[in-house]
Amino acid sequence: MKVKGSHSDKFIIDSYGWIEYFSDGKLAEKYSKFIENCNPINYFTPSIIVYEVFKKFKANYSEEDAITAIAHIENCTRVIDIDSNYAVLGADTSINNKLPMADALIYGVVSHMNAKLITSDKHFRELESVIFILLLDPYISPFNIESQLVIVKTFPHVITPVRGHPDSGFEGISTSP
Repeated sequence: MKVKGSHSDKFIIDSYGWIEYFSDGKLAEKYSKFIENCNPINYFTPSIIVYEVFKKFKANYSEEDAITAIAHIENCTRVIDIDSNYAVLGADTSINNKLPMADALIYGVVSHMNAKLITSDKHFRELESVIFILLLDPYISPFNIESQLVIVKTFPHVITPVRGHPDSGFEGISTSP
């Protein structure tokens, strides 16, 4: 499945997705549809995500694995530094959406850039501009995992999960205004 979108579409892959992908987790195949098609024109990474991914891989695997993961992120996305403007926006986002600090900083960047956040982090599940990925059936064959990609809510569309809908912005996802 190739991720479709225009050149004006902007995406941010949350640390959850990068960690699943690089650790070959249960959702790695779903995230691969985005990660293997990412580019620095349409994909952005707030620097707090670099921190989270590096920390997780250095603590649980090795420093070499952490460096490799970060090199891939830096190669296929544009890293956005969290400056004082984003810090203030993150604080407002935290207050308004009751998000923890790191999530608020990430979602603040998403909102400011009018991007879509690709994640499986439950803190983002009900928020606008979120492509939420989950495994519906833990016993699914890995050969049929793409049929379970689900988007919960993406502003300004209400998204309903369908399989292979031809009018969707992505294969396997249907959007309705």
